[in-house]
Amino acid sequence: MRLWARLPWWGHALAIWAASRVVSTALLVAFAAAQPANVYTGASPSFVDFSTMWDARWYEHVATHGYPDVLPRDASGAIDDNAWAFMPVYPMLIRALVRVGVDWQVAALVIAWAASAAFAVLAYRLLRETIPQHAAFALALVLLGPVSPLLQVGYAESLHLALLAGALLALRHRRWGMLAALVPLMALTRPSGLAFALALGIVAAWAWWRERPAWPARDLRILVALAAWALAWGLAWPAYAALRTGEPGAYVATELGWRAPYVGAMQLVPGTGWVAGAQWWLGGVGVGLLVLLVGGLVWVLARRTSREAMGVEAWAWTIAYLLYLLAVWFPQSSTFRILLPAFALATVVAVLPGRWWRPLVLALGVAGQVAWLWACWWLMGVDWTIP
Repeated sequence: MRLWARLPWWGHALAIWAASRVVSTALLVAFAAAQPANVYTGASPSFVDFSTMWDARWYEHVATHGYPDVLPRDASGAIDDNAWAFMPVYPMLIRALVRVGVDWQVAALVIAWAASAAFAVLAYRLLRETIPQHAAFALALVLLGPVSPLLQVGYAESLHLALLAGALLALRHRRWGMLAALVPLMALTRPSGLAFALALGIVAAWAWWRERPAWPARDLRILVALAAWALAWGLAWPAYAALRTGEPGAYVATELGWRAPYVGAMQLVPGTGWVAGAQWWLGGVGVGLLVLLVGGLVWVLARRTSREAMGVEAWAWTIAYLLYLLAVWFPQSSTFRILLPAFALATVVAVLPGRWWRPLVLALGVAGQVAWLWACWWLMGVDWTIP
């Protein structure tokens, strides 16, 4: 405890991050030792090989070959899986390191690890401003949660989370230039520009309605302009894909292709993916559970205590991001990963009274990592539980 007290605030964040990475690394090593031969690796692959399976190979493809000018199609004429589903910032960073002699797998992991450490520091700074007494526990909840191994494998999630936490801090402190610079990077790392535009709109509406004396008219105008800026970047990647391929719906059709094995060809109609998914997984009961889930989230986010714990900025982002997912996502095994940007929901748990239950919750998070690695990352034969 004395050593903890002597550390600066960012030292606390890095200590929690380091402890969480020890846990996740140990689990990844254990699963790698038991991994049978598969389409990505031989039996019992190295830690590096095991950490760069699944979508990491798509990022390597983008870093090496870029994006196709002609969309691939299957025998039925439907658009097949292709690189346009993967945003360019992360693979371009991999490419930059490869050009100076770094192996692509090492490059992918170095970026992911460094970004996850940056996320820990930035998220902790954000949490300290809203729940100072519970910030360490809230960060531990995120870094030890069921899908937290993703923060150190060859995926873009940790980089996106670091950019997101930085953007939320910039918004909170009205660092408009920094926010304007982070928005394009964030929007081209993971699909988030449209959701962030909505979040900025929610913050602007809240500031005008409830906090107008604390918000000069100039700041409100800048906020609205930045919402338009985020909207433009949210549309930029689909527009670029359309221009490169000559097909107006190239990006959306590519994304929809990933749900076709479940429910067949679908159009992007907001909200229908969740209804179709609930029915596919659980039948009529699924729709009822979906209604309960959405209703529960609405109740949590509508509470004043939740808004105060999150801070208006993270609260607005969480609402916007969940609405975005409700509009466009199809629930399947990647859903747990996709929910990571809603990390501020951990504050709602962190501020609950009592302390006896906290070690239990962290232990459940570690158990969840075991379950997630077994179900989604560890590969046995033909595996459809994509992480």
